[in-house]
Amino acid sequence: MESELYKHRSFASCLTKAYNTYFDNAATILRKTWLPALVNALIAAVAMAVQLLMPENIILQTVALVPCIAAAAWLTACVASLLNDRKRMQNFKRIIVSTAIQCLCLMLAGALAAGGVMLTLRYTMSAEATTMPIITYVIFGIIAAIIIAALIPLSFSVMKYVYSPQCSWTSIIGKGYAQGFRSWGFLFMLTLLVCIITTIVIIPLSNVTAILAMAQRANSMSMMLGDADALPSFFPLLYFFASIVQTFLVSYLAIWIHLAFYYAYGSIEGKKK
Repeated sequence: MESELYKHRSFASCLTKAYNTYFDNAATILRKTWLPALVNALIAAVAMAVQLLMPENIILQTVALVPCIAAAAWLTACVASLLNDRKRMQNFKRIIVSTAIQCLCLMLAGALAAGGVMLTLRYTMSAEATTMPIITYVIFGIIAAIIIAALIPLSFSVMKYVYSPQCSWTSIIGKGYAQGFRSWGFLFMLTLLVCIITTIVIIPLSNVTAILAMAQRANSMSMMLGDADALPSFFPLLYFFASIVQTFLVSYLAIWIHLAFYYAYGSIEGKKK
């Protein structure tokens, strides 16, 4: 596997290699990952149901994210074990650590974005009413672009930490991040293509749950106005099972995405060898 991994590839070749690896080993991937994928789907479905049926309970929604992260890490660890032949628990620990660091980075990015918007609103209050929204949107767009640009190298440094046992967790935001930043254009193009393909696939997969969620919200609004509950008693169960099917299928899309960035990591590392 390493001879195939550490090889210089274009971003399009990384996607092609991920596709070929995925379908050439589809039976093995399904056999090794169906249980964590199913558990991941069940836990995610519960979290989605909580978010839909109890949107005001922010604490419960936040707590529900913890088992979701653990289940997704288990699934990713199973995939990583197929690629590096290490024990699942070894991969699981590294994936949990890398996920925690990514969450902290996202929280920091969110705080910076919110702070930037607040400062923008503060210093544009004196502007004319017609120009203030435009200024706000432009500055917010600049802040968002800077944050996204800063996060892109993490796609390499996280992979390097997971697949290089000698790497410390500090490499995610240290040397590994710097190495990824030097290949920023390559990672950006790969991320852009992955996002486009993911969007095309996700839209039909999420149609059923999206329609059910809109029906639930429309029903809640009508009940606030005094109307009777128009949804059948089995609606929560229907939404729950639809969410399970959707998340289970999305889990296997996530495996392909993981493979794409796995080969991107190998391509960047291959330049050094």
